[in-house]
Amino acid sequence: MTDSRLHSPGTLKDHRARPAVGGTTSDPAEPPPLPEDRGRTAGRRREPPMSAPTRARPRPHLPARDVRADAGATAPGAAPPAAGITALRPSTARPGRDRLVDLLRAWGTICVIVMHWVIPEVAWNGHQLEIGNALVHGWGWLATWAFQVIPLMFFASGCATHLQLSRRPRPTLSFVRARIRRLLPPVAVFAAFWIAAAVVLPLIGVPTSAAHSAATLAPQLLWYLGVYLILLLLSPLLFRAFARFGHRLTLAVAAGAALVDLARFTLDLPVLGLINIVLVWAVPYLLGYAYAAGPLTTIPRGTLLVGALGSLALLALLVAVGPYPASMVGMPGAPLSNMNPPTVCLLALTGLHLSLALLWRRRLERLAARPTVAALVGWIGRHSMTLYLWHLTAMFFVIGAALFALDLHLPDSWSTQWWLTRALWFGAAGLVLAVLVLAFRRAELRRPPRPGTRPSPVPLSPVLPAPVDLIGPELPSAGGGAGLRARTNAAPAVQPVHSARWDQRR
Repeated sequence: MTDSRLHSPGTLKDHRARPAVGGTTSDPAEPPPLPEDRGRTAGRRREPPMSAPTRARPRPHLPARDVRADAGATAPGAAPPAAGITALRPSTARPGRDRLVDLLRAWGTICVIVMHWVIPEVAWNGHQLEIGNALVHGWGWLATWAFQVIPLMFFASGCATHLQLSRRPRPTLSFVRARIRRLLPPVAVFAAFWIAAAVVLPLIGVPTSAAHSAATLAPQLLWYLGVYLILLLLSPLLFRAFARFGHRLTLAVAAGAALVDLARFTLDLPVLGLINIVLVWAVPYLLGYAYAAGPLTTIPRGTLLVGALGSLALLALLVAVGPYPASMVGMPGAPLSNMNPPTVCLLALTGLHLSLALLWRRRLERLAARPTVAALVGWIGRHSMTLYLWHLTAMFFVIGAALFALDLHLPDSWSTQWWLTRALWFGAAGLVLAVLVLAFRRAELRRPPRPGTRPSPVPLSPVLPAPVDLIGPELPSAGGGAGLRARTNAAPAVQPVHSARWDQRR
């Protein structure tokens, strides 16, 4: 999230010398700075104070941003803001954070959890678990058009990666190694838990087949990590290519994904679909680059509206006349899935969701600036990896308690009893998840610094979404990380949040 530091011109020097709380961080999922910053100050030395006779060097022009999208206040002794410009109000957001990206990460995490808790249809026939999906009934597939948020999580991941490469370009190996070190502890704890659970659960009375099903389903969330690491490995190359070709690179990757789908269905070669595991998810990832670099923030609202409507029409057309299923997630028994491997339908969904997010950017940023929302987004951001990894485990615990401990029958999906029990269902699963977060969040949060060492910022998970920086299966992580060291331009009467320049130096 972002924050403005209001000051009078006389306090500019002191403000430049004061680093933001927490220092800097190299976390892969740290939400990026404001798109206008895009690493302008990376690698630049601090200029010594100029003497009075020295003429100030002109500052580079900063693209205008939506001042009305941010709350604020005038600097002490300054004139009231001009008509049409909302005065900036104090904000609790950390400096150097983009409210929209933070909010999208938190929204992705919530969507993943809610959708996974809504869809299960589970029954025990005395020998094995019968598992279904509630969304296969009626118009349930429409929910996937709204709540399939993985494209947004890859978009947020692209923003974060562009920030890291803009600040400190690194060799590919060290770039990936740093992120693996962040992902490994929570994933290792999760894997060790389920390896042990597969052995212990049958010993305490859980049917072996049920324990095996749970231990098989829970790790499926980790698929996102594999895709995320592939894109991280390609990131330095993508970064250089994007700097040279811009949106032409994104369009070329999208066209490649469409050609792969065409060849896959025309030649009846399903194996070709595996190529789109990289191509399809690389498109929202590169759009995250574009947002961090700035171009996406200058698209007129009318164009964004046309983009949203056009993406919706394209998605409907692909489903109506193409071989693609209506659901944007895999369904039991379906001959084809839009997720495994991903199809061009997800590109249309990316255009729809991203166009709407940018169209409503001002409103969403104002929403994210509210103290209650900001606190919630920050908490989700600090625990997003833990929430993502353990939310299915919480649901399995509730299902196991209902079926085997209480000998209950779960109600049929969308029935009256199903609706009446949703509050109890979500409450029980949420309570178990809260316990699991308290138990395992230490694997996600960094250890306190040793005496005499530099304090480490609270890390941001890359998932949903979001170690993933995602629904699951990033997604994702939002606020909660340390802000960047701030350095502002000459103090105006009204200091817009989005006009801050950030010193990337350590």
